Amino acid sequence: LVPKKGCVHLIRAFAQVVTRHPEAELVVVGDGFLRERLEALAREQRLPVRFLGGLSSEGVRQQMAMARVFCLPSIRAPNGDAEGLPITLLEAQACGVPVVTSAHGGATEGLIDGEIGFAFSEGDENQLAERLAQLLTDDGLLARMSLAAREFVVKRFDLTECTHQLEEFYDDFCAR
Repeated sequence: LVPKKGCVHLIRAFAQVVTRHPEAELVVVGDGFLRERLEALAREQRLPVRFLGGLSSEGVRQQMAMARVFCLPSIRAPNGDAEGLPITLLEAQACGVPVVTSAHGGATEGLIDGEIGFAFSEGDENQLAERLAQLLTDDGLLARMSLAAREFVVKRFDLTECTHQLEEFYDDFCAR
């Protein structure tokens, strides 16, 4: 839980979601120096947010199995730090969990917006809330995106195929 993860935007957006969907719950996995501030923000707004801290791989898989949607509301941090292609986005999709993200690399390389999840403008809490609400209320959309997300990751990020493409790139580069 560091600035580039944008969790403060997720909590603020979730306040909008809860007004329309009081049964919704936000689960935050991870740790970092912003955790206390984020917990305080959630308490101040009386939001149903659980902070689980860092989890083992198995713990993350268990959370993914229970999740309806995965959100990574990344921003460019004041020091310039930003996400590339977050592996967590691919892991969620591999588990059949649609994603909502602003992550630059994830939104362009690891996501087909509107088909396997949603991209939203960095820091746009209203748009984030709307995208989350769509996936919380539309079971048909959720089911379509869940299937498409898994299929996308299996096809696009197959380890053997990615390795082959990387080897071809190096061969071409070295041949020059």
